[in-house]
Amino acid sequence: MVSTLGEARRAVRERRERGLEIGEWLDGEVRLRGMRENAAVLAVLEVPEWRDGVAARYRGAHPERADILAAVLAVIG
Repeated sequence: MVSTLGEARRAVRERRERGLEIGEWLDGEVRLRGMRENAAVLAVLEVPEWRDGVAARYRGAHPERADILAAVLAVIG
């Protein structure tokens, strides 16, 4: 999980540095349910301007994880 999260963070950072779209990358990652999906969401949640939209989308897709998401947002927010 640690290496997957590291890869996701690097991908987000590189996309931001190059001015590339994060949303397209995230869409591709969340289609691959599981560890890659969660790592991608966590990496994008760390970007303040994306946080609210991605959190709402994740909450809608995974309502059973709303408490965990709230805890994550409390830590990174």
